[in-house]
Amino acid sequence: MIVHVAGIHSPCSPGVVHHLAHHLAEPYRTTGDQSFSLTVRCQLDGLTITGSDILSGPHPWRPG
Repeated sequence: MIVHVAGIHSPCSPGVVHHLAHHLAEPYRTTGDQSFSLTVRCQLDGLTITGSDILSGPHPWRPG
């Protein structure tokens, strides 16, 4: 598995990791072993992540 994480600002990248650490199985229920992308929203208290959820996706990648 390869995971690419990119946040709009630096606290967002750990927010994505926070979500995946707690909910990694959820996207695989709909995509199986197919590659996918998703957008994660995180809630912050200062720089502390207090929550995270999927904003959009998962979106399976279609070949070609």
